[in-house]
Formats: sequence, structure tokens, C-alpha cells
Amino acid sequence: MRRNSPLALIFHAIFVIVMVAPILVVCLVAFTPEGFLSLPTNGFSLRWFRTIANYPEFIHAFWVSLGLGALSSLVALLFAVPAALAIARHRF
Repeated sequence: MRRNSPLALIFHAIFVIVMVAPILVVCLVAFTPEGFLSLPTNGFSLRWFRTIANYPEFIHAFWVSLGLGALSSLVALLFAVPAALAIARHRF
């Protein structure tokens, strides 16, 4: 097995940081009482979660998204498992 070069490892580390950093910023902002990111924060708040809970459209959209995700996972399983078994057991 060949190992990755240091340049490839650095590239992958930078890629992961660039992909994860916005998610971390959004998570930090979600728990701040202000409407913007301010560090250090004056405290933590569930203000944004309460605001979302007050809108039934968001709650309905959440359940629809959850149902569509479950349905698409089921469809993917129904196609992937037989395909994987066929590939593993037969020569093509």
C-alpha cells in the first residue's frame, strides 16, 4: 500500500478545514444572544431555536425533509444491496 505524500496530506487538511469552518461558525452564532457573531460572547442563548419553533412552516418543512431523507435512504438501500450482492457473487 502506498502512503500519501506530505503535499497530499496538507491539501486534505486544508480542504477539511475549509469545509468544516463555516459549519463551526454557524454553530457558534446559533447559540449567541446577538444577531451576529461577537467573540467573546456575552453568554449563550437559545433565542434562534425558540424563533424557529414559533414558525409552524419551519417545523413542517423539517418533518417533510426528514421524511424525504428517510425515503431516499430506503430507495438507495433497495437498489444498492442487490447491486452489491450481484457484484460480489457474479463475474461480469
